[in-house]
Amino acid sequence: MSWPGDVMRTALVAVRLCELPEQQSVNADVHGGLIRVLAESPLGAANPDAIRPGAAMGQRGAAATVGALLDSSTLRQAARSLGVHHSTMQTRVETLAGAVGFDPIDGYGKARLGMAFLA
Repeated sequence: MSWPGDVMRTALVAVRLCELPEQQSVNADVHGGLIRVLAESPLGAANPDAIRPGAAMGQRGAAATVGALLDSSTLRQAARSLGVHHSTMQTRVETLAGAVGFDPIDGYGKARLGMAFLA
């Protein structure tokens, strides 16, 4: 069976977003057009934002913090989802901002964080 190229690329991006063994599948529709943007990027294309969060991801709780920020509409909601105090979450966001070089919860910063996280 032959798959259209864009469907195959989108499916490959969704597979790469899986975090095995906990998460064995990703619904590409949840990420909407972001998946398509990643799928249409040339293989190996440099995304400077994708490189910087990598340094922060080595810190304890960094991946969970980023995930909570992206899944929440407020800092307090993100803190509640992780079971941490909001001031702890604020400190984590400040650390993350220093690592990525932009404010990850303000305006386009959240979109940049989302793309960097997915990339």
